[in-house]
Amino acid sequence: MRTGRRRIILHIALAAILLHSTGSSPAATAASTPMPQVRAATSWDCAILNPLDITTGPDGALWFTDPAGAIGRITTAGVVTAFSDPLLELPFMITAGADGNLWFTHLASDAIGKITPAGEISMYTDPSLDQPWGITAGPDGSVWYANLYGSSIGRIEPDGTITDFPIPAEHLPPSGDLNAIDIAAGPDGNLWFTNLGVDWIGRLTPSGDLTTFEDPSIVRPYGIAAGPDGNLWFANQGGDSIGRITTDGVVSSFTAAGLVDPAGIAAGPDGNVWFTNHAGSTIGRITPAGAISLFSGPGIDDPVLITSGPDGNLWFTKNFGNAIGRITPAGVVTTFDARPAGPFTDVPSNHQFCRDIQWLADNDIADGFPDGTFGPTLLTSRQAMAAFLRHALDDSSFTPPTTPTFSDVPPTHTFYADIEWLAANDIAGGFPDGTFGPALPTSRQAMAAFLRHALDDSTFTPPTTPTFSDVPPTHTFYADIEWLADRRITNGFPGGTFEPTQPTSRQAMAAFLHNALVSSTT
Repeated sequence: MRTGRRRIILHIALAAILLHSTGSSPAATAASTPMPQVRAATSWDCAILNPLDITTGPDGALWFTDPAGAIGRITTAGVVTAFSDPLLELPFMITAGADGNLWFTHLASDAIGKITPAGEISMYTDPSLDQPWGITAGPDGSVWYANLYGSSIGRIEPDGTITDFPIPAEHLPPSGDLNAIDIAAGPDGNLWFTNLGVDWIGRLTPSGDLTTFEDPSIVRPYGIAAGPDGNLWFANQGGDSIGRITTDGVVSSFTAAGLVDPAGIAAGPDGNVWFTNHAGSTIGRITPAGAISLFSGPGIDDPVLITSGPDGNLWFTKNFGNAIGRITPAGVVTTFDARPAGPFTDVPSNHQFCRDIQWLADNDIADGFPDGTFGPTLLTSRQAMAAFLRHALDDSSFTPPTTPTFSDVPPTHTFYADIEWLAANDIAGGFPDGTFGPALPTSRQAMAAFLRHALDDSTFTPPTTPTFSDVPPTHTFYADIEWLADRRITNGFPGGTFEPTQPTSRQAMAAFLHNALVSSTT
């Protein structure tokens, strides 16, 4: 997998080389059926950061990707649900499959993903996958995708069987990277695709026969879609135009004042084709005859990709606006905040620690306060830390002793069982005077020790050179704090310090716990 190339889709600039139109048949690689990773994604209340691609799902809602690590669902009334999971590091393009699920490309792991309407995620990998980009439901019941750096078109069947169709060398630029971008099922039963490596449009039959079509007006074509007129339409980024190609390969190009850097394109419910005019911050409509109208105004700034919705409208993403837009065929625009409500009233979806705090709530580690708040900046007491750890490690079977271990924690104490659990598991020994100090705040150094002992990582050997300037090797908690750094549970503060005696806030505690427990199981 190549790294360093994950740029926003509209800012990829690659040299284009004109190739002649020929017909050829890529030799398909042997089909393979990888065993998928299957996980139930978490319904997420935290921020959708950068909605990218969007499609109509089988459930009558719109589904969209967030490369920051989530897949979102928005109803036609504007209600947003987000699904997140550690598997979702960089979901990219998305389509509805014939099997009633949503399929998406995943750049971070070179994989094709599937998410059910209920949120169960399956990830399929294969050696032929190299930065898969565009994806579409094919005419054969399978899902087809374009390999950005693999210079191939791939097919994945509902059971996960993958077949790769490499593009023959005579069609590739000198770099060897075709940079196939978008793909669509055509009205002729074939797959049509664009690329940024050479200036042609490709057509691939389901059996793998390739034909390429060139025309001087084709310059870095991006989005492609089947139109309502029986032709294919594409966004010609390099030519600042909209292109039309018949199923026989006849190309026409259309432009208009203000048409700059078109990207997404889709057939509209009104018999026209609609597209996003990214650099121009407009939504465009083009009739089958080539007449272009551009719609601008509030809510249309920075549109990225577009799809036809189940409600007779067009829906589009705003990659840097945290929003999903809707435009009627008459041009009336409504935008919806793509960020769902936060998990607590004082933890909005864009809160720095939202995902950590939601993880606590989802795993029944912390419920917050009766008034619906979490108190993220409140300090974490030692008694609360005991409860958090016990709940996180799901040790509900523990029976506390009748005789208390600590003089200040009697059996009637609210956190008696939690604190006794710490003692019984050698996670905390209290103070020399026999007390535990339940109401005292948990220092960051104590937090380090709690976590390390709770996860029973006694084999760790700390480095001889300290990570933090204020935690030398002679520090009582040196090994515990270095363990945190080694496991990437914390990076400390910007100045290179750890601040070991500083009390731990509830939001920091959430991050510590989340990072420690997720990193120990993934």
